[in-house]
Amino acid sequence: MKSPVYQAVGSPLRNLLGLPERLAMRFGWSWLGERVGKTFARSAGIEESPLCWHLMHEKPWFENHISTIELRGRYAVLKVEKPTPEHTREPRLRPILERRLT
Repeated sequence: MKSPVYQAVGSPLRNLLGLPERLAMRFGWSWLGERVGKTFARSAGIEESPLCWHLMHEKPWFENHISTIELRGRYAVLKVEKPTPEHTREPRLRPILERRLT
């Protein structure tokens, strides 16, 4: 039996990453970074996991954001939002991802 498992990670308050950290994350997020990581794991004797996973968006986010899961009866919806710029009159959250999970 197969069942999907979702992990949503959001950080509303954190320090901004420097350029080296952002570049490393972008590389790790890439197809080449995945291949390099799997090659290192294999050379260390780590077997590939039987679990299959994929990302829900195309590139990493470096801004602060909040992840929320809304349960609507038998349905679940993941929403990721980030704050509007601080210099705006009334701060708000702006959606950057909304995805139905089930």
